[in-house]
Amino acid sequence: MRVFIVDDSELMRSRIAEAATSVSGILVSGSCGDLTDAYRRIRELKPDALIVDIRLRDGNGLDIVKRIKIERPEIKALVLSNSASSQYRHVALLAGADQFLDKSMEFNQLTTIFSAWLVHFQQLHRSSVHLTA
Repeated sequence: MRVFIVDDSELMRSRIAEAATSVSGILVSGSCGDLTDAYRRIRELKPDALIVDIRLRDGNGLDIVKRIKIERPEIKALVLSNSASSQYRHVALLAGADQFLDKSMEFNQLTTIFSAWLVHFQQLHRSSVHLTA
């Protein structure tokens, strides 16, 4: 499963990539720190999942989630924030996020989420192989 990371902090991108690649079967296909580059690279690389910070230097990470989910509703999306506000959580889910995590309190849940997404991805992949065979 290929994951793309969008966060304006290089340190956070590195920590997310480390968590992702600690799960066997997960590959970080790319990362960047701004919306413009993210949208172009996600469309080009076609990852299976997105990890997106809600606040970026050039805008709101939810914009990228909305745009990509319209084009590719099957892509998994996780939104990260430094705030555990239920309002942020609600807005992120309305934008199309499959998961929302507070970076400061729930970051350790990333590997569990990646593992669950990988199982889901493998099941879908197996089903599509059987359908085309």
